[in-house]
Amino acid sequence: MLDFSKIKIVCDNSSRITTSLLDEFLLYYVGENEGQIHRIVSKFKPFKEVLNKINQEWIRSLTSQLIAFEIFKKGGRAAKIINNALVQKRSKEELDYLKFQIEHPWKFVFCSIEDYQLNDMYVMKNVILDEEFLLYSPGISKTNEDAGWELPLWFLLIGFNGECYQTYGPLAYFKGVQPFDLFYFAKLIKRDIVFQTDVQDVIDSDPVAFSMIFYAGAEIPVTFHKEDMMVINQSESGLSGLNYLQKG
Repeated sequence: MLDFSKIKIVCDNSSRITTSLLDEFLLYYVGENEGQIHRIVSKFKPFKEVLNKINQEWIRSLTSQLIAFEIFKKGGRAAKIINNALVQKRSKEELDYLKFQIEHPWKFVFCSIEDYQLNDMYVMKNVILDEEFLLYSPGISKTNEDAGWELPLWFLLIGFNGECYQTYGPLAYFKGVQPFDLFYFAKLIKRDIVFQTDVQDVIDSDPVAFSMIFYAGAEIPVTFHKEDMMVINQSESGLSGLNYLQKG
């Protein structure tokens, strides 16, 4: 049986190190010195209409989240800067944490709550890969409490602390988006994908686009007619060279 009190101690310690190493150092070092802020902001340009409706604090939080992903994703900046002189001046505790995160890359996941445990611990399911994982997130508890019900789908950046996963940055939720919607959206970005599991690779390559889904449609609910869920599909096609017949 899992010792949730012990796991929470590990989570609190990991959060403390994340604050000192990532929030107070790496975000600035990688964001400013290596130009990640500029690169991420440039990826926001196609979504200008959506971003104009978003609180600036959310945009700053999203930018920090995306920089953190660039640092700790598989093959990210962390492995490339760990031997940097400034990085090597950090404490042994922080360097050990950095090495561990390099070995356990962070990832964006679409997931649902399978079960609530204790102390803000959840059994979550990655709805794309159909994999379960243990997650600590007081933020999910607070968001569900504010909503008054258990929100069905989440888009989270998660990292492993040795005992369970923890979230970092904005917690995106969806009231009406379904897993099959994600496959459709991913095909708009990369048309040659075939399987649902391919969606994860598309997310890893372009998390900005998937983050924008939250700001555009988080509050749209699922609509039912009696017991049947209603799905509305719409497409547009341009035709060239169409001859119109005119009656004389």
